[in-house]
Amino acid sequence: MENKIIEGDEMHPTVNLNADNKLMQITGISRPENPKVYFSSTFEWIRNYFDEFNHQELTVEMTLEYFNTASSKILLDILELMEAYTEKGKNIHIIWCYEEDDDELLEAGEEFFDLVEVSHEYKIID
Repeated sequence: MENKIIEGDEMHPTVNLNADNKLMQITGISRPENPKVYFSSTFEWIRNYFDEFNHQELTVEMTLEYFNTASSKILLDILELMEAYTEKGKNIHIIWCYEEDDDELLEAGEEFFDLVEVSHEYKIID
């Protein structure tokens, strides 16, 4: 399976999809005009990772500085997809990273994990 990096900018997060390391990372700022289009290849990669290549585990690191309302829906969609694969027996762990003084980002993570049942942890970053 191919690893993939989608380079971010001031409007889009960087998405690192690394099958070799069983790791998916979303970092930066997410406020694309059409997040569904921007993240479409990420959803495709996730489905291929589990369905076609039958990988059993994935760690997902989300280190976002900011995301808009439209992006929050897509992030929830990603988490719901992870929940669905967890229910199919896949071992998925989400790491929600935030800066120590960023209460809003911590609360956003808590709200997401109130909506989905998937293994997760909160990690303070510098």
